[in-house]
Amino acid sequence: MNVEWNKFWCRVLFKEFIRHFRKMSDEQIVADIRQSMDDLEDMVQDSGTFGSKMVGWSVGRAGQYPMARENGKKGGRPPKTEIPLPKNKEEVRLFALDQGIDVDYAMEWAELSLKERKGKDASGKPIRNWKGALINFVKARKENADG
Repeated sequence: MNVEWNKFWCRVLFKEFIRHFRKMSDEQIVADIRQSMDDLEDMVQDSGTFGSKMVGWSVGRAGQYPMARENGKKGGRPPKTEIPLPKNKEEVRLFALDQGIDVDYAMEWAELSLKERKGKDASGKPIRNWKGALINFVKARKENADG
């Protein structure tokens, strides 16, 4: 039996996969699965584990239809958006006023994060989103003060 690759199944979404089987009767589902098993068995005739054969086969087939992100890389998470650190404490103060968050806590964050830690978080990693870091810092300070 000669098995022909169907590229549709390489990119099918799970809900579409389920919808495919929901339209079938129980007998049709069993027949479809048995046909798939027969096709797979025909493809894997030589020695080796089934898992290694399937991985090799699917990687080879999926590689023919790469899905790339905007930056040209395949798969994985999209790159995080970085917001450059504020140029001075005044920028932090204006952002705090604009967002309606406590200016005193915002100034404390600026002193700690920008001056003492030189733009790094408590773990020593560079701050990539200073606005989010500031909002979270103020929120945590308020919760600690209230609790």
